[in-house]
Amino acid sequence: MSTYNWVDPTSLSLTLKNVGTTPIDVGKADVFIEGVQVSNPGTCGVVNPGNSCILNITLTGTYMSGKAYPVKIVTPDGAVFSYTAIAGQAS
Repeated sequence: MSTYNWVDPTSLSLTLKNVGTTPIDVGKADVFIEGVQVSNPGTCGVVNPGNSCILNITLTGTYMSGKAYPVKIVTPDGAVFSYTAIAGQAS
């Protein structure tokens, strides 16, 4: 994750960059916040090495502003990427 925007409590935008050497199908990845799976709109699709995409996730849960939440992305091939995002902030 390069950056995130979680200023709106109902929407989390993740800017994801593929720093590896093989394409990653982010559109089919499972996304979790604090261990709970959230809907992946599939807006990114396949991200090639060196490229970025913005994954916009609509949130239905309740998140406390100022609290750090673990964000985990699990790709179809089993790769796991873990990050932290703070509700009510952007980076």
